[in-house]
Amino acid sequence: MKKYLSLLAFILSVHLNANDGNTILKDVDARIYSPNMAFEMDISAYKGNKLRDSNRIAGYSKDSEKSLVLLYFISPASLKGRKMLMEGNYIWMQMPRTKNAIRLSPMQILLGEASNGDVARTRFSADYNAVHDGSEIIESKKCERLILEVKPEKKGSTYSKIILRIGVDKLPVYAEFFAESGKMMKKVYYRSFSPYAGKMMQKKIEIFDAVNPENHTIMEYVKIGSKNLPLSHFTKEYLDRFQYTSFGGQ
Repeated sequence: MKKYLSLLAFILSVHLNANDGNTILKDVDARIYSPNMAFEMDISAYKGNKLRDSNRIAGYSKDSEKSLVLLYFISPASLKGRKMLMEGNYIWMQMPRTKNAIRLSPMQILLGEASNGDVARTRFSADYNAVHDGSEIIESKKCERLILEVKPEKKGSTYSKIILRIGVDKLPVYAEFFAESGKMMKKVYYRSFSPYAGKMMQKKIEIFDAVNPENHTIMEYVKIGSKNLPLSHFTKEYLDRFQYTSFGGQ
């Protein structure tokens, strides 16, 4: 009898932790997720302390059942005019002076800079179920630890598992992103937040390559604003017509 009571207690504990984890995760998204947004972002890639390359991208996000982001490369000159559509688990790229968009392979996404974009756009509760796994200290901050597993209907996402640490203010502090193989791919620090439209925007994100630790990338929003584009714009067929226009923002 004691054995069955212990088993029941364990099952109830897992169930309660899952409910608690999903509640925390929704609270986090409610704090940071800002739909229908326009932005410009600087991306700087380093090897150790040496800057390898940098570029500025601009784009729009769309509130939808799927994560939808349109991107336009502003600089450097060698990349200017390149366009990208992040559509759920799919990423499409169109080069300047070409008509057809090409779909990036899962390996190109996982190992390339597109995976950093995947980190920045993550809407946690839409794609993952969470289990509360205690607390820990990260950079002198007390954090709640959540283990996120991709939802069955979202299989094929770049990252199948995330271990996320949340501060007492319900803002993300640090996360580890894992591929479907179980291999850790990214270590992510959420460095800076500022208020925007009733939310707390993650203005600066530092991403370390877990496979090659010397490589890290800093993504920093330099301008944000509100823009509600039609859903029809977020298709690979529209990429050829997509033109980015600079906007006023904070």
